[in-house]
Amino acid sequence: MTRTTDVQFIVDKRGRKKSVVMGYRTYQRLMEDIADLQSIEDRKHEKPESLESVITELKDAEVH
Repeated sequence: MTRTTDVQFIVDKRGRKKSVVMGYRTYQRLMEDIADLQSIEDRKHEKPESLESVITELKDAEVH
């Protein structure tokens, strides 16, 4: 979860938010969250694999 305690908004004369200023670590976490969400979206149509088949595949890769 991204902390928002170091997020500030720059507003125009009417008080409408126009820009955001945040700490670099908060920005990095936000970018990681976005990348994770993109990975989920990209893989949502993939067929799930059983745990057993993944274990077998890892064991086979270990042998070779």
